[in-house]
Amino acid sequence: MLDEYNALIKNSTWILVPKPACVNMVRSMWLFKHKFHANGTLSRYKALLVANGSSQQQGIDVDETFSPVVKPATIRTVLSLAVSRKWPIHQLDVNNAFLNGNLSETVYMHQPPGFTDPQLCHSGWVLSESLRYFSFYLPTGEFDMTDLGAFNYFLGISATRSSTGLFLSQKKYTCELLERANMVNCNPSWTPVDTDSKLGPEGVAVQDPTLYRSLAGGLQLIHAFGYSTIQDFTADSLLFDIG
Repeated sequence: MLDEYNALIKNSTWILVPKPACVNMVRSMWLFKHKFHANGTLSRYKALLVANGSSQQQGIDVDETFSPVVKPATIRTVLSLAVSRKWPIHQLDVNNAFLNGNLSETVYMHQPPGFTDPQLCHSGWVLSESLRYFSFYLPTGEFDMTDLGAFNYFLGISATRSSTGLFLSQKKYTCELLERANMVNCNPSWTPVDTDSKLGPEGVAVQDPTLYRSLAGGLQLIHAFGYSTIQDFTADSLLFDIG
């Protein structure tokens, strides 16, 4: 948390001001993540300070939205070009990337938990740089980077380069999905449901709808990645494994 806070200070992400009247103060909150190596071992712990924009209203105090997620088609295109032209693939990590974009709007945010100035407990921040939002800003700017070496792990996909192509595997993600479903020791099946079952309005309600949706979405992600990749790059020197 201290590393994250110091990075915010270094980037002059905010200006501490008295709390103004009649403004929408967004809440600040800490998120904690685990960073893993390609083999699944823990790499490091990471704390993220985010501005919770759930209290903002579209068209009133927020206009543009952005989801900082690269499209799968972009990943496949870059990797396909690198393999077909025998380019080396190097991996870089952008340090505090979303602290470098400029905000054109005035955004007021509460001081973060654990780092409130006791002399200014009723004050707030005016964000001068882009803090992490839940899809409520557009990132721009130049960033400091950390060299991670040759490309080997990215967005849950492990990569192994060979003289004939690039082998991609989602084994770690697939195993984690099986663990969440308590099906690590299950027997393989071509389809997860009875093909002769008849769907109707009546039936037993799912005990945990959130878990069910999460597992269904995870299966769709694995299927979509493997199917579209094989379909698009059958003629290229690429070998893909979805699990």
